[in-house]
Amino acid sequence: MPIRGKPRLERRINEMQVGASGFIKLDALAFDLNKVPYLCVIEPINKRKNDAFKIPIKRTGSGEADYDLDLRKIKYKWSLEEVPFSYLFDEDDDEIQRKVVELKYDDSNPRQIVHKRRKYTKAENLERELNLAIRNEEYELAGKIRDQIRRIKSKVREAK
Repeated sequence: MPIRGKPRLERRINEMQVGASGFIKLDALAFDLNKVPYLCVIEPINKRKNDAFKIPIKRTGSGEADYDLDLRKIKYKWSLEEVPFSYLFDEDDDEIQRKVVELKYDDSNPRQIVHKRRKYTKAENLERELNLAIRNEEYELAGKIRDQIRRIKSKVREAK
């Protein structure tokens, strides 16, 4: 018997496009003993807030951990874990880096999360600054940053 109708498939955090937003479950986020946040990017995301999906999330860039999470209205206390999400993996699991991302808060924007170990290019850093300038409605500054990004990208194209 054939399948009738289109199945509704759940989206995952790591499948989000830049600019996409939604809500994630509380257990998609964990903290180690040093209060470093970790995001399990294979967890589902929902378009609407409900009892299960409470944390607003937005994809702000193409980096592994370019997400904006807003925890200000979340009335939940996470327990600290020695190894966050350890129940998902074997010790020798090479897949762990694609499933769990170590996060930190950017000093200039405490809600902005960036990948702790990754080295960002100048253009990627400028793109984050551009997004921040636009969010703060600093359009003159955003125009200048956009011009800098274009110059860098044209130099990269010329070098190739």
